Amino acid sequence: MNSILYVIIGVLCGVPTGIVIGRFLLRKLFKDQEVAAQNKVKKILKDAENNAEILKKNRLLEAKEKFLQLKAEHEQEVNAKNNTLNQRENGIKQKEQSYNQKLENINRKETELDGVRKKLETQTDIVVKKQEEVEHLKNQHVAQL
Repeated sequence: MNSILYVIIGVLCGVPTGIVIGRFLLRKLFKDQEVAAQNKVKKILKDAENNAEILKKNRLLEAKEKFLQLKAEHEQEVNAKNNTLNQRENGIKQKEQSYNQKLENINRKETELDGVRKKLETQTDIVVKKQEEVEHLKNQHVAQL
Protein backbone atom coordinates (compact mmCIF):
# COMPACT_ATOMS: atom_id res chain seq x y z
CA MET A 1 0.00 0.00 0.00
CA ASN A 2 2.79 2.26 0.66
CA SER A 3 3.86 2.03 -2.89
CA ILE A 4 0.37 2.90 -4.06
CA LEU A 5 0.42 5.83 -1.71
CA TYR A 6 3.72 6.94 -3.10
CA VAL A 7 2.41 6.63 -6.60
CA ILE A 8 -0.71 8.62 -5.73
CA ILE A 9 1.34 11.30 -3.95
CA GLY A 10 3.76 11.31 -6.89
CA VAL A 11 0.89 11.65 -9.30
CA LEU A 12 -0.75 14.36 -7.17
CA CYS A 13 2.51 16.29 -7.01
CA GLY A 14 3.58 15.49 -10.57
CA VAL A 15 0.34 16.44 -12.30
CA PRO A 16 0.17 20.02 -10.98
CA THR A 17 3.91 20.42 -11.51
CA GLY A 18 3.52 18.99 -15.02
CA ILE A 19 0.60 21.29 -15.67
CA VAL A 20 2.61 24.32 -14.44
CA ILE A 21 5.68 23.27 -16.43
CA GLY A 22 3.46 22.42 -19.45
CA ARG A 23 1.75 25.78 -19.25
CA PHE A 24 5.11 27.51 -18.92
CA LEU A 25 6.52 25.59 -21.90
CA LEU A 26 3.30 26.16 -23.85
CA ARG A 27 3.48 29.90 -23.14
CA LYS A 28 7.13 29.94 -24.21
CA LEU A 29 6.22 28.01 -27.35
CA PHE A 30 3.35 30.39 -28.14
CA LYS A 31 5.60 33.38 -27.42
CA ASP A 32 8.29 31.97 -29.76
CA GLN A 33 5.65 31.29 -32.41
CA GLU A 34 4.26 34.84 -31.99
CA VAL A 35 7.77 36.33 -32.33
CA ALA A 36 8.40 34.12 -35.37
CA ALA A 37 5.04 35.17 -36.86
CA GLN A 38 5.80 38.85 -36.20
CA ASN A 39 9.22 38.46 -37.79
CA LYS A 40 7.63 36.70 -40.74
CA VAL A 41 5.04 39.51 -41.04
CA LYS A 42 7.83 42.10 -40.90
CA LYS A 43 9.76 40.21 -43.57
CA ILE A 44 6.65 39.91 -45.75
CA LEU A 45 5.92 43.64 -45.32
CA LYS A 46 9.52 44.51 -46.10
CA ASP A 47 9.46 42.28 -49.19
CA ALA A 48 6.14 43.81 -50.24
CA GLU A 49 7.55 47.31 -49.81
CA ASN A 50 10.65 46.35 -51.81
CA ASN A 51 8.49 44.79 -54.52
CA ALA A 52 6.26 47.86 -54.55
CA GLU A 53 9.30 50.12 -54.87
CA ILE A 54 10.71 47.98 -57.67
CA LEU A 55 7.32 47.94 -59.38
CA LYS A 56 7.06 51.71 -58.97
CA LYS A 57 10.53 52.18 -60.49
CA ASN A 58 9.66 49.84 -63.35
CA ARG A 59 6.42 51.67 -64.06
CA LEU A 60 8.23 54.99 -63.94
CA LEU A 61 10.88 53.66 -66.30
CA GLU A 62 8.19 52.33 -68.64
CA ALA A 63 6.45 55.71 -68.55
CA LYS A 64 9.71 57.48 -69.38
CA GLU A 65 10.40 55.06 -72.22
CA LYS A 66 6.87 55.56 -73.56
CA PHE A 67 7.31 59.32 -73.30
CA LEU A 68 10.62 59.16 -75.17
CA GLN A 69 9.06 56.92 -77.81
CA LEU A 70 6.12 59.28 -78.28
CA LYS A 71 8.48 62.25 -78.34
CA ALA A 72 10.61 60.59 -81.03
CA GLU A 73 7.51 59.76 -83.09
CA HIS A 74 6.29 63.34 -82.73
CA GLU A 75 9.67 64.70 -83.79
CA GLN A 76 9.65 62.40 -86.82
CA GLU A 77 6.20 63.64 -87.80
CA VAL A 78 7.26 67.25 -87.31
CA ASN A 79 10.43 66.68 -89.34
CA ALA A 80 8.45 65.01 -92.11
CA LYS A 81 5.99 67.92 -92.19
CA ASN A 82 8.87 70.41 -92.15
CA ASN A 83 10.55 68.57 -95.02
CA THR A 84 7.32 68.62 -97.00
CA LEU A 85 6.85 72.29 -96.22
CA ASN A 86 10.45 73.06 -97.22
CA GLN A 87 9.99 71.18 -100.48
CA ARG A 88 6.84 73.15 -101.23
CA GLU A 89 8.59 76.40 -100.34
CA ASN A 90 11.50 75.50 -102.63
CA GLY A 91 9.05 74.69 -105.43
CA ILE A 92 7.31 78.02 -104.91
CA LYS A 93 10.65 79.85 -104.85
CA GLN A 94 11.69 78.15 -108.08
CA LYS A 95 8.41 79.12 -109.72
CA GLU A 96 8.82 82.66 -108.41
CA GLN A 97 12.34 82.82 -109.85
CA SER A 98 11.09 81.46 -113.14
CA TYR A 99 8.30 84.05 -113.24
CA ASN A 100 10.74 86.80 -112.30
CA GLN A 101 13.06 85.75 -115.14
CA LYS A 102 10.15 85.69 -117.57
CA LEU A 103 9.05 89.11 -116.33
CA GLU A 104 12.60 90.45 -116.76
CA ASN A 105 12.71 89.01 -120.28
CA ILE A 106 9.34 90.59 -121.07
CA ASN A 107 10.49 93.94 -119.65
CA ARG A 108 13.76 93.73 -121.60
CA LYS A 109 11.90 92.89 -124.81
CA GLU A 110 9.44 95.68 -124.12
CA THR A 111 12.33 98.10 -123.63
CA GLU A 112 13.91 96.86 -126.86
CA LEU A 113 10.57 97.19 -128.62
CA ASP A 114 10.17 100.74 -127.33
CA GLY A 115 13.67 101.52 -128.64
CA VAL A 116 12.83 100.00 -132.03
CA ARG A 117 9.49 101.88 -132.06
CA LYS A 118 11.24 105.21 -131.33
CA LYS A 119 13.84 104.46 -133.97
CA LEU A 120 11.07 103.58 -136.42
CA GLU A 121 9.17 106.78 -135.58
CA THR A 122 12.35 108.77 -136.07
CA GLN A 123 12.98 107.06 -139.37
CA THR A 124 9.34 107.55 -140.37
CA ASP A 125 9.61 111.26 -139.53
CA ILE A 126 12.79 111.45 -141.59
CA VAL A 127 11.10 109.62 -144.48
CA VAL A 128 8.07 111.93 -144.26
CA LYS A 129 10.35 114.99 -144.25
CA LYS A 130 12.32 113.60 -147.19
CA GLN A 131 9.07 112.87 -149.04
CA GLU A 132 7.95 116.42 -148.33
CA GLU A 133 11.32 117.71 -149.59
CA VAL A 134 11.05 115.48 -152.64
CA GLU A 135 7.50 116.69 -153.22
CA HIS A 136 8.61 120.25 -152.72
CA LEU A 137 11.55 119.79 -155.10
CA LYS A 138 9.29 118.01 -157.57
CA ASN A 139 6.86 120.88 -157.41
CA GLN A 140 9.73 123.32 -157.91
CA HIS A 141 10.94 121.34 -160.93
CA VAL A 142 7.45 121.17 -162.34
CA ALA A 143 7.09 124.90 -161.79
CA GLN A 144 10.42 125.59 -163.51
CA LEU A 145 9.41 123.56 -166.46
